[in-house]
Amino acid sequence: MWESFLNNVSSFDIDYVFLTGDFPPHDIWMQSQQGQISSAAFVAESLLSTLGQKIPVFASLGNHEGFPVNQFGAPPMMNWLYTPIAEQWHYWLNDENALAELQYGGYYSILAEPGLRIISLNMNYCNSGNYYLYVNETDPAGMIAWLVYTLQTSEDNKEKVYFLGHIPPGECLGEFSERFYQIVNRYEDTIAGQFYGHTHHDEFEVFYVQENGTQRASSIAYITPSVTTLTDVNPSFRFYQMDVPTKAIVDIKTYHTDLVQANAQGYPTWELEYSTKVTYNMTNLFPADWDRIVQTFQNNNSLFNTYISLKNSLGPSSPCTGSCKLDEICSLKGASPATYKQC
Repeated sequence: MWESFLNNVSSFDIDYVFLTGDFPPHDIWMQSQQGQISSAAFVAESLLSTLGQKIPVFASLGNHEGFPVNQFGAPPMMNWLYTPIAEQWHYWLNDENALAELQYGGYYSILAEPGLRIISLNMNYCNSGNYYLYVNETDPAGMIAWLVYTLQTSEDNKEKVYFLGHIPPGECLGEFSERFYQIVNRYEDTIAGQFYGHTHHDEFEVFYVQENGTQRASSIAYITPSVTTLTDVNPSFRFYQMDVPTKAIVDIKTYHTDLVQANAQGYPTWELEYSTKVTYNMTNLFPADWDRIVQTFQNNNSLFNTYISLKNSLGPSSPCTGSCKLDEICSLKGASPATYKQC
């Protein structure tokens, strides 16, 4: 499946590749430190051999890169992982500062092109399953302080920024999430996009800011479906179309392979699943537009059911009504545990 995916992706005209982490298989009781490193190396080497060095690959670390799973200690505890990862990714991170940041805390920033900076976040330092955070949840790897400094520098330099991470903000521990939420709202004019994974589902989260007693959508976090089939989903990937002058995302095209069809014919066929603009009848993909979609879901069951089907990449899904629908709506509006509870 991975080889088929790479061969398909290589046929498209693409500028960058975003990887949101989780390179090893999820056989968590059969793993080792060396196994995690080898899995990451396999992914990097296969991308390099298929796409070459001309197409930059920007990646983040997932919770399954840790050993044991989810466990990411404060520096220098993770040198066993961060150092070889920096060696594997140096083909695309031709920047000494970025590599130094990666080797220290598993995060980095790099200028992808004039006016656009990629900030790869190590969201494992917000993971509720990371027991090291119960010793120090505040900022164990200095990433929050570094993030504010980097965003301020980008704002001063009139750069736009894309966040790249594994665990979506809405699934983070409360203390981290609240600070992260405030940072996103402070730098909403600088952050042009947020891209995450982890859930294996096609989802999104809307950030809001309070202004004069009213609520306004301030940012949007895209959660990308997975190439893996875990659990009961069709393998998927997507293309983001960017407006070059503003760096705004103007359309998203998601592709998948139908497993039933693939098993019947003996090989996967990758097909366009949907265009976001067409399916949701959106003129723009600004945060306010996504907020309107969430509001539409509340009264338009047909469109909401379309979302539920796409969430599983057209894989098996059950009817979602009542408390299920409320939970889904609140999750879309819950880019932090607190905002989810307030929904």
